Amino acid sequence: MNFLVKNFEDVLSLPFTAEMEEDLDKIALGKWEWKEVMKKFWKKFEKEIKAADKNGERVKVETEKIRREMP
Repeated sequence: MNFLVKNFEDVLSLPFTAEMEEDLDKIALGKWEWKEVMKKFWKKFEKEIKAADKNGERVKVETEKIRREMP
């Protein structure tokens, strides 16, 4: 969760959530096209993804070995 908060602060903020909710309501009412809303969102989000990929702290995630018994 810390990774998300650190690298995607805007997307997790209340102002972003409120604005996106309004945009989605306008789509549902037929006032806006969903593709335009997604283009607007993706333009900024893509930059954040690239920055997180380049600068984000890598953490090794331990995997759990599962022993499967044959029937």
